This record gives sequence, structure tokens and C-alpha cells, in this order.
Amino acid sequence: MSEQIKYAYLAEGRLFVAESDGEPQPIESQFVQAIEDRRAADRERNQWKSSGMMWNLSQSPEFEIPNLNAAVGGGRSVRFTGVTGGEKSGEIYYALVNESVGGLFHLDTTEDYERRLVHRREMMLRDLARCPGDGRLACSLKRADGSANLALAEADGGRLREITTGDSVDEAPTWVAGSDAKLVFQSAGVGRNEYGAVFGLGPYAIHELDLARDKMSTILDHEGFDCLTPRVDTDGCLYFIRRPYELRPKTSPLKLLSDVALFPFRLVRAGVHFLNAFSLFFSKKPLMTAGGPPREGPDRRMLMLWGRWVEVERQLRRGQEGSDKPLVPQTWQLIRRTPEGDEETLATSVVAFDLADDGALVYSNGRAIYHRDGEGRTETISRDFCIERLCVLA
Repeated sequence: MSEQIKYAYLAEGRLFVAESDGEPQPIESQFVQAIEDRRAADRERNQWKSSGMMWNLSQSPEFEIPNLNAAVGGGRSVRFTGVTGGEKSGEIYYALVNESVGGLFHLDTTEDYERRLVHRREMMLRDLARCPGDGRLACSLKRADGSANLALAEADGGRLREITTGDSVDEAPTWVAGSDAKLVFQSAGVGRNEYGAVFGLGPYAIHELDLARDKMSTILDHEGFDCLTPRVDTDGCLYFIRRPYELRPKTSPLKLLSDVALFPFRLVRAGVHFLNAFSLFFSKKPLMTAGGPPREGPDRRMLMLWGRWVEVERQLRRGQEGSDKPLVPQTWQLIRRTPEGDEETLATSVVAFDLADDGALVYSNGRAIYHRDGEGRTETISRDFCIERLCVLA
């Protein structure tokens, strides 16, 4: 293909920018680097306090407790959670979060200058989308109770305010092509038990929000399916990912029988690991040495994709360099729906995608990124692991 396209994507909590004929370049935030430097200085400053304490197992170089709360992220304490293009080539906006602090940033890659627009505690921004007309930024604002609403900010990050309400998860806002007042987004109702705890999400449907008329309407709701990451082109065609809806992961009878059969062996293994930790407690010497050096960082087993956990440990185990084996099944389909209601499947096993101004598509199966031009020709333009979000840049 002769067309060149510039894009950005998120993978394992990191941000990359690339062109279709070049290698992806990681974006290193100055804000993130400052946080990591402070953490390293704090560890060095406080290391003497815990060097002799029995209970501080994680300080031992021979024993490391995995972060069970971490998904795929390579052990990074700060993650990129959203990205969108700026007005000029080389400008991008992105969102960052860590355990308690979130921020919105603007970066001019031509000058390597990062500007902090918004930064405060307990502000978890995701899924940025910049309005091509006036530069306003739409995003999803996650809350501690498990819900998320859409929010809107001015081009400089000021006046951040919520524009949707309700006990729902509103995500992936994008501006309708040719309009500065209409947004499309995905939304799912939150299911709670009698104690208010979240036990699941309803099916994702696609809604349109007209900011000028302060009106919201449902434009697509497939029974038995989730409809995700909507995009609307200049012809009024709707692009989205469709996958079967599952409230709970299905339990395989074969896997259940395997768990029962392997229970005694797993129980013995747990006891051995407990004794190994006990030995490290007092003698600083492990009982088991055949496993080689410990792995660094958390166990990268699961990836959360639009309310559903996707197992990636098998891909880590089987995947090889350059492999395009998708992270999700073929039932995750990229659909184009015309204003008349006709639907066409453009690709399968799709995790993320975006639409270029010329009608070209850039999409990913989680392992590779593909470019599909307006005539339907497709080529692989990049490879990575655990690709979560994708954005075509101006």
C-alpha cells in the first residue's frame, strides 16, 4: 500500500506512536519519570528501616510476592489509559493514572515538551477523544463504586465536568464525523447485590449524545451481544465491535473435572511453597532452587477488555516473537452498519480499531495492528503484545 498513516496505541500500560512504515516509538512521560524517581529515592532512603525485619519478605532479592491486584502492565505503577490526536501533527493528548492520582496531559513530540493540563487525586480518566472543530476533550471518568460517566473538558483541560449520569459504565466516546455537538459512546448498566457491590454489567449498547439539544438516544442495541467502541464516518455509517454478551464466564465441565483431579497435587504444591516462604523467613535460603531465578514484576495473566477479563497467560506461554495469534476469539467482530441498517463484517478477533478521515481502518487483534484501505486491502503494520486501545492521529 502507498498510503501512510500515523497512529498511537496502548499496550501493557504504555503508550506508543508509529507510522505505517516505521517502528513504534514509546512515549516516556516526564510526569511518570518523576514519580518513578521519587519512588526509587524513597526506597533507598527507607531501606535501612526494613533490612532486618522478618516480615518484609518483598525486600528479599530471592523472594518476590506477586501483585495479585495488577493486570497486564509490566509492573509499572503508572499506566496510560487514553490517547487522542491533537490539532497539529506531532501533538497528542493522553491520560495517566496510578493507585490514587490521575492526570490529563498534552505532548508536542516535535519539541519533546509535556504540559500537565489536569492533575488531581482520585480522578481516573480513560478513553480520550478530541473534537476536531473546537478542541474540546471528551473522556470517561471512572468512579470508586464501579460506575463511569462521560466528562467534557475545554481544549486546555479546564472546566472538566460530567455530561452523563446514572449507575452505568459509559466509555469510549467519539465525536460524530462532521459535527462538533454529537458524541457516540458505549454504555452498560451496573448490576449490584443487596449490599451495593457490583456483581456484573449488562450488555453494552451504543448511544448518541447531542450536546446542543441536551438529548441522548440509543442508536444500537443488539440482544445477546455487546456493541463496543463506536465510530461514525462522514456517510453516516456506524463502525463498532460486536461480541457475544456473557454475564459470567462459562465453566467448562472438562476444566471442572481437571480441577477436581488436580486438587491433591495443588494442595501439596501450596504446602511446599508455604514451607519455602517459611525457610526464607528465617534462613534467607529457599528450599526450592530448581526453578531458577525469580521472575520480575507481577504475574501477567489477565487483561480487562471492556468489562471482561481475557486470559493472556496462555499467549505468554505459547506466543513467539512475531506471532499474530489473537488475544480474543473470532466472535469479536468489527462491523460496519449503514444508515439503512445493512451490516458487513470487516474483520474478526478485533480488540480495538479507529477510523481515518479517508475511510481507511486501523485495527488490532491484541497481538498485531493492521491497516485496511478504502478498497479493502489489508496489511500488517506493527506487532506488540496486549494491545488495548488504538487511535489514528491527524
